[in-house]
Amino acid sequence: MKRIFLTAIISLAFLFASKGQSLKDIFISKDFSKLKTYIANKGVNTPDRGYYPIVVAAKFGDAKIVQELINEGADINARGFQKRTALMVAAKNNHKDVGLLLVRNRANLILKDVSGATAYDIAIKSGHKDFAEEVIRANLHLYAGTDGPYIFQEGGQYKAYYTLPKAGSIQTAVETVDPSRIALHDFHCHDAKGNTLFSFNVNDTEQIYPDTYDDNEAIYAISDIEGNLPALVNLLKAGGVMNSQYQWSFGSGHLVLVGDFFDRGDQVTECLWLIYKLEQEARRRGGKVHFIIGNHELMNLSGDIRFARTKYKSNARLMGKSYHALYGENTVLGRWLRTKPAMLRIRDILFVHAGLSTTFLKHKLDIGTINETMMTSIDLPKEKRTGLAAKVLGKEGPLWYRGIARNKIAASELDAILSYYQSKTIIIGHTKVDNIETTHSGKVINLDVPHEKGSKYQQGLLINGNTFYSVNTTGRKTTVK
Repeated sequence: MKRIFLTAIISLAFLFASKGQSLKDIFISKDFSKLKTYIANKGVNTPDRGYYPIVVAAKFGDAKIVQELINEGADINARGFQKRTALMVAAKNNHKDVGLLLVRNRANLILKDVSGATAYDIAIKSGHKDFAEEVIRANLHLYAGTDGPYIFQEGGQYKAYYTLPKAGSIQTAVETVDPSRIALHDFHCHDAKGNTLFSFNVNDTEQIYPDTYDDNEAIYAISDIEGNLPALVNLLKAGGVMNSQYQWSFGSGHLVLVGDFFDRGDQVTECLWLIYKLEQEARRRGGKVHFIIGNHELMNLSGDIRFARTKYKSNARLMGKSYHALYGENTVLGRWLRTKPAMLRIRDILFVHAGLSTTFLKHKLDIGTINETMMTSIDLPKEKRTGLAAKVLGKEGPLWYRGIARNKIAASELDAILSYYQSKTIIIGHTKVDNIETTHSGKVINLDVPHEKGSKYQQGLLINGNTFYSVNTTGRKTTVK
């Protein structure tokens, strides 16, 4: 049976069809009865020349019809003319009741229109400061979620900030630890309900690891997890790197994380702490964990947070911090990330997040120089990058260049890059592929498979001697080289 909303307006369908009114016409004429007729004919998610019913309804400012559209399954973040959502249109027209309704139904607060403006920006520019403050800023807490810890050095103490579920909402908890006990104190990562997933200790100082290794140990590599903790856990278990208790089980092997563990997902912090924990355990057992910086790590530490989930910005506000402060130099994670490289060579295998261009090769930068520049420049905003920082962090360098992945480099040029870095194979991420497989006559392997689409697509790369295997979440191995 159809809902009353649709039943009440279906009788207008014939009249509407005969007049041939489009949603654009309705938008301009502000005739709300015609909007109802359009919905009766075509449903709640059928656009007409870039206009969606929910966007038009928000323009009219009728909260009742917006709620009915949501009830009927309307896409709350549908993007109409100029890529504007219903929330943006409500902000433009100062319809606070509609805005509040959309926000409470989890409308995305950080989407941007074609001009790069969010709903908050649009409200301010339109002179509706009250909308910006009462509808958006005041409701950021609705987007908060379980998170942490973020461990700061403040006032001679370590302070760990968590956001945890309590009494039906997300609340901040702060734990203070004396520096003399920091290496012994148990910190915890939690699931969405606040249950402990795993515990870990932190280092009182962080060390910088070598850039190159010449041993013959096994290697397992993953890239572009982007805050997807289940995918990371499944792949680490499948590759024999970690057991079901989140403990290192790869002996003296190398685990290589090839960048982009930030953004898009909502368990970034848990992914980082799991890697941090495994790094400690591997070191004690003769193994190595290598976290390579990708462009999204760079973006977050240098202030470009356009892809960060609203959850993290909301959590920072609850903790009384800015998002940028969460990875500052006075935090444990920030300190740790600033020791991580942009490039790594194990035997004759080169690992970089994105790739390298022949333009970059002309700079004749060795791996050590590249990594030192990465560590000292990672928090520089783009406009302040000069000299080596501009080269290493630029579009032709290891964090951004897609030419190899997109086959826009000649065989001789690729050979020149590999020869300079004493390698026969380069392993990259950054550019999506359906499966892990070799290209360029076996000289290139791309790891950036669509983890977000579920276990069917999730794969890691296992290297034993001269044999390369793709490993899926069941542990099944397929030879790729």
